[in-house]
Amino acid sequence: MVVLAPDRRPEVAAVTDPADYGGGRRGRRWVPRSPVIIVLVAALVAAVALDRTEPDRDANAAAITDAPAIPGADALSVSWYCPEGSATDDGRADETVLVANLGDEDATAVVSVFDGNDEPSREPVDVPARSQVDVELNEVTDQEEELLLDGTIAGPGVMVEAFGGEVVVEHAITRGSDFAVGPCARGAAPEWFFAAGTTVRGTELMLSLFNPFGDDAIVDLTFLTDTGVQTPEGAEALIIPRRSRVSVPLHALVQRQAQVATVVRTRTGRVIAEQSLASDGSEIAQGFALSLGATDPAQSWTLPHGSMPSGSTHNVSVANFTDNGSEAQVRVDVDDGGRVEPQTVPVAARSVTVVDVGGLVPVDATYTVGVRVTGEEPVVVEELVTSTAATAGGLALGAGVREPARRWAFAGAAGLDGDAVVSVVNRGSRPVTVSLTAYASDDAEAPDSPSELELDVGERGSFELGELDIGADLVLVVEADGPVFASRLLSAATGRSLDPGIPGR
Repeated sequence: MVVLAPDRRPEVAAVTDPADYGGGRRGRRWVPRSPVIIVLVAALVAAVALDRTEPDRDANAAAITDAPAIPGADALSVSWYCPEGSATDDGRADETVLVANLGDEDATAVVSVFDGNDEPSREPVDVPARSQVDVELNEVTDQEEELLLDGTIAGPGVMVEAFGGEVVVEHAITRGSDFAVGPCARGAAPEWFFAAGTTVRGTELMLSLFNPFGDDAIVDLTFLTDTGVQTPEGAEALIIPRRSRVSVPLHALVQRQAQVATVVRTRTGRVIAEQSLASDGSEIAQGFALSLGATDPAQSWTLPHGSMPSGSTHNVSVANFTDNGSEAQVRVDVDDGGRVEPQTVPVAARSVTVVDVGGLVPVDATYTVGVRVTGEEPVVVEELVTSTAATAGGLALGAGVREPARRWAFAGAAGLDGDAVVSVVNRGSRPVTVSLTAYASDDAEAPDSPSELELDVGERGSFELGELDIGADLVLVVEADGPVFASRLLSAATGRSLDPGIPGR
């Protein structure tokens, strides 16, 4: 339900009194009183840091301020931020927060929902070693989204403060019978970039901007579209009040455009940005998708999972947000060794070039896509996949992966009744051995031993979770003896979701 409200949001206080953790709304997984007491000092320190707009407290990752990453084993506290989602039953985008502990020691976390009240609604949880807990937002708050007079929507933004160890956070969004899963951010940034999007008939493209800090942020939005650069009325000098989340309906600002790439730039402050795409099936496949923005363009990107079953499309968007022209080479490596000639495509200044990868490969092919800049300016890469198949329909947005890592994590997909595939690509200079370990979530059982793949140079391999008797809701950890890229495809009869893993550093 959306309620019309004036263009203002109640001020939300920062977490300043850790004792309040014991007096909030009780959910299914409350931390016993003694563990909460143990983390009170850490919580107070984190709260003070939040008011000073420090985005992250991981001692081992001082250089990481925004991209999702596995924290170090000795991290005292780490914050994660999840912008998109709603808290009402059968709402626009019902949200479940997935908190996974990859370490050998138990950890605790506090899920704070900035929901327009005088103080955030909070739910402390304990997160046992090598396990996952999920928190449904409607158990923490019953806030309804509010339609403001400027056309934006005020809704709940989520911050997860994890105390101790290797805790990673994703969130699952459901909309009707469809779903999307993706990582939350590790921090805020002054710029966010999205290469893929569409506002054709029957679609709803939403941009969620979360400001969990103590000062207001002012942002400008610019769109690269089929008809050129657009900065429509209502896209400049947007105020994101402190400790609040605002969603901008891009389909109302930039109407009926087949391609929409978006850049968020802050004049003051910092935000976290995430977009969602919903389609009723009028012009593209019916479904719901989610993607976290990139904070920087880059010279190369990898899309680890490509597949082309009958009834599918696969478009790769290459966006150049600079004032100078560039070009990029798009390379498709088919798993069976099939040859696809690399495509060198121009990417004009402040424009987006879309490559129909699905038209380059045979039906039922599986493959990897790599994009490498051959011009002067870096780019942002994102993919949009659609499917009308009866067994795995829907659409998915997938952010390109910039850097390989030896370790990747997925926090699980709570409640998904479907299949999952984890794809791993070796772009290094020597063969690697890759293992997949599954950790239990809730009462689920995990396999006793990890599964392994041997990947030659340039080779892609997949862990088919159904064949390995691994549930899609389990915590997954990919480890390799060399740097690799990893992503996960979740699919069910009602939809699909494609997201990169959370890398170790």
